[in-house]
Amino acid sequence: MDITVALAGACAQMKLRPTLKRNQKWGDFQLSAAWASLAALLASGMNIAEVDPDGLIELSEDQQAFADNLLDECEESAHQIVEERWAEIATIAEELLDRTQLDADDLDALLGNRRHHNLRLLLGGNHETKPG
Repeated sequence: MDITVALAGACAQMKLRPTLKRNQKWGDFQLSAAWASLAALLASGMNIAEVDPDGLIELSEDQQAFADNLLDECEESAHQIVEERWAEIATIAEELLDRTQLDADDLDALLGNRRHHNLRLLLGGNHETKPG
């Protein structure tokens, strides 16, 4: 799970509606916070098998700081990607007002035949792959 990708939708909503503030109860933020907490546990050397069976995770102060920093960095990256890709996001959103779904061919047509680009490029990476 890529935390940045999980946060991108919420960041796009906040860009569209600047008065909208981050809501801790949004599903994407809750999921991202859970993954950041898991990352903090793993980074501290904890074995995933040691996690409480009921799924509750209690982090130490250092682990919580790690998780918070990771979440903030991922959110900042998501905001940057949304800013850089806003024109494409708006194009897709406009099309989705008239249609319920888009497939890869539709996206190629909307975005200028970019199928040869990998997901990392679309989400803000700096390298391309050759059509194959």
